[in-house]
Amino acid sequence: MSVVSLVANVAAIAAIARDRHRTSLCTMILHLSVADLFVSCFCLGGEAVWTYTVAWNAGNIMCKFVKYWQVSELSPPRSKINIG
Repeated sequence: MSVVSLVANVAAIAAIARDRHRTSLCTMILHLSVADLFVSCFCLGGEAVWTYTVAWNAGNIMCKFVKYWQVSELSPPRSKINIG
């Protein structure tokens, strides 16, 4: 699932980056794709590695870094879209 999300978000970012006449909707989709890219890399990818290896092999600093990003990416204020 993380790989599918990674490929789809990179494709969306590349398509929007090539567009010369970018609207505000395209900019919003670009920002959502970048945010979803972070979630798929840090949250889904980190949890998959942790589950399949049963032990964390990347060291204490990387463990704290990945856990920090997993928590901060899924915090409620970042998951809401404020329009207006």
